[in-house]
Amino acid sequence: MRSTKSVWFWYNGTYSWEKGALMTAWPTRYAPTLNGKEKDVSGRDGEVYVTDGTYGTVEVNQEFGIRDVTQAKGINDWLRGTGLLRFSDEPELAYKARVKTLKAEPAAGRLLGRRYTVNFICQPFRYQYPEAAAITYTAAGSLNNPGTAPSKPRVIITGTGDFSVTIGGETLYFTDIASGIVVDSELMDALTPDGTALMNDHMSGTPWTIQPGMNAVSWEAESGGGVGSVVVLPRWRYV
Repeated sequence: MRSTKSVWFWYNGTYSWEKGALMTAWPTRYAPTLNGKEKDVSGRDGEVYVTDGTYGTVEVNQEFGIRDVTQAKGINDWLRGTGLLRFSDEPELAYKARVKTLKAEPAAGRLLGRRYTVNFICQPFRYQYPEAAAITYTAAGSLNNPGTAPSKPRVIITGTGDFSVTIGGETLYFTDIASGIVVDSELMDALTPDGTALMNDHMSGTPWTIQPGMNAVSWEAESGGGVGSVVVLPRWRYV
């Protein structure tokens, strides 16, 4: 078992070594797969895989041990519920995870030690950690997605009246805005500036995804309307 602080996993804000958990192997990680199904098409050989472009959850399994069973309660209290999950070989990436199972068994040849396997169910993409800072635009510009998957940003728009905002070639249209609007692409909703109420009836179009690479940011206001700023919390993601 590795006891150094250079080899660790981190869950819900706590490092494994803080709980006396000593890794016995690198985690088993599975790549996400597209949701879909095979379909026979008349006149075509084989099958066609039909997908809506979304990905399923992935499993991550981690083996570790403890040297003293008095540490078991701390392990049980820690590895439960939901949280961010990171590993020392990719410390800059985090899964959104939940603990599915935690299995314990006696360590071979030891009365005090225990071996564990924890099974995490994770959202398909890994997120940049720490999260990238929000980017503020007061004029048209661009942003570069360094990830390997489209991101689903949270965009805060200061504006009034009727206007449109384009990010990476995707345009949303807004009407009768009093003091601004928030678009959360993960929630697929438009919200009031304080985030407490829905404003989907003031938005037309599908909330943005930001593709890997360079993406232009611009806006256009109708007569009597205006946009003061566009703030993008990018939420970079990796396959």
